[in-house]
Amino acid sequence: MRAALRRLTGGPVPGPSWILAAVLLVSCFLAAAAPRILGTVQTRVLQQTVTHAGPLEAVEVQTGWVTSPGSGPDPALLARTTKRLEAIQRPPLVTQPSASWAGLSAPLMTVVNPAPRARPGFTLPKLELGYRDPLGGNLRMLSGTRPARAGRVRLAHRTVPLIGVAVSSATADRFELRPGSRLRLAFFSPVTYQLGPVSAVAQVTGVYQPTDPGASFWADDALLAAPSLQNPNSTNLYYAGAALVAPGELSILQRVFTTQQLGLIWSVGLDLTGVKAGQVPAAEAELRDEVAEGPTGVSSR
Repeated sequence: MRAALRRLTGGPVPGPSWILAAVLLVSCFLAAAAPRILGTVQTRVLQQTVTHAGPLEAVEVQTGWVTSPGSGPDPALLARTTKRLEAIQRPPLVTQPSASWAGLSAPLMTVVNPAPRARPGFTLPKLELGYRDPLGGNLRMLSGTRPARAGRVRLAHRTVPLIGVAVSSATADRFELRPGSRLRLAFFSPVTYQLGPVSAVAQVTGVYQPTDPGASFWADDALLAAPSLQNPNSTNLYYAGAALVAPGELSILQRVFTTQQLGLIWSVGLDLTGVKAGQVPAAEAELRDEVAEGPTGVSSR
């Protein structure tokens, strides 16, 4: 187990009225029916006497899903798990309405047909396919539409998935994308140090603007809000970006990522306004119970 402390401030307040949040990372093995989940559960717990505490996203459950075709994850199941995590909260923990969400992050893939602006050096840029539900008011579409479903596209003598994606305006600018643009995606082999054949094609259906890029909805995976330059002081510098996929495309991801882990996350918003100093031990105990239980029941079999 590892623990780290993070100071959260809400602006100038009289006296030492600030919050320390402890981040507890507990490794656990969760054996759902199939597939198995190798999980990490992260909880943030109030640790300091506070006079006032506003809404705080205080519980996060993170897992890695070892995929096999047809085994999950299922968007309806992810949503039900979010509801279950909300329902098991007990006083003094109170769920914050409309603040919870589920998400998925796939491993980075290499873009083999990048625009010049996306390739400042020799190394090809990379793209992550991600999922968030519900999107709610966390973004607004600037052009095009949100993705709906995946298809197939013929490349030479092969047929690969055609995955509809939406990208942020910052990603569209860096990668020179607009609705209708296509990115060919492949895996880099750490064994052969070579790119494999194109495994999927991402087609941009729309461009969005995050309403609050600093919100935890985006901060948990900042690439969904804007691309980032990796290894900036190295000759191997490259851009990494991300794109959002639709619920109906999650099953296609399993055909693309047949051996890699898909990272799942559930964020449950808690309102800590009424938490008193004397209730902190009870809050800690409640969250530890959730850690011990883990996000069971998220297998689609």
